Amino acid sequence: MRRSDDHFRLNNGRLCFTFAATLGKRGEPNPLERLNKPADLARWCADMGFCPMGLSVSEAELSQALELRETIVTTARALIHGQALKARDVDYLNEWAAGPALSPQLQPEPVPHLHWSSPGATIEAILALIARDCIELLGGDLASRIKSCADDTCQGLFVDTSRPGSRRWCAMGTCGNRAKKAALRQRQGIDS
Repeated sequence: MRRSDDHFRLNNGRLCFTFAATLGKRGEPNPLERLNKPADLARWCADMGFCPMGLSVSEAELSQALELRETIVTTARALIHGQALKARDVDYLNEWAAGPALSPQLQPEPVPHLHWSSPGATIEAILALIARDCIELLGGDLASRIKSCADDTCQGLFVDTSRPGSRRWCAMGTCGNRAKKAALRQRQGIDS
């Protein structure tokens, strides 16, 4: 059984991996599901700035979103492990990416920033944008830098943009700090 948690991790460096992080603690027997109902997906979309609160999401759309999320994870992990991508997964990503997506807009004030054109935003357009990001990442120059968090309970996906390519944690503030504290306790002979 999956546990619930309504706290979204909204900056995993890439949109597709931020979306993948809606299921947390993947290495545990009971991962943290953050998209339990359509309203959760609508809230994630609003929190990401793709639409105002109140986007209408159906149960079927939530199921499609969860399937897309897991396809992203499956394809990224296959790439990490040097395995061939499954044709079914590639077709699914391509199918979603071919849909209409939101348009990025540059907003000049208060400082120039990205804004998504969201009038009439639909979940389909948002999922298409996520699929496109995944395809651009898997088929681009950063594909060899995709990694899975070294924290066995997390296993979150990230792009290692460090110069030497030796980053181990999805986020130093969470998984990295836990690992450092555990290593310190072990060196000091303190039980966890």
